[in-house]
Amino acid sequence: MTITLEDLGDERTRLVETMLFLTNDDRDGMLHSGMEEGMEESLAALDRVLAGMK
Repeated sequence: MTITLEDLGDERTRLVETMLFLTNDDRDGMLHSGMEEGMEESLAALDRVLAGMK
């Protein structure tokens, strides 16, 4: 997994997350594990933390 943060200026940042899997089955297993919901919750929590820093 690689996470890249890019300063876009105007108090904005682009977050790009790249995940590399050895097989399609590995990828599909991760997608069906509930990972997407967990990531959405994590990013929402990050938004709240960053909003509190302004």
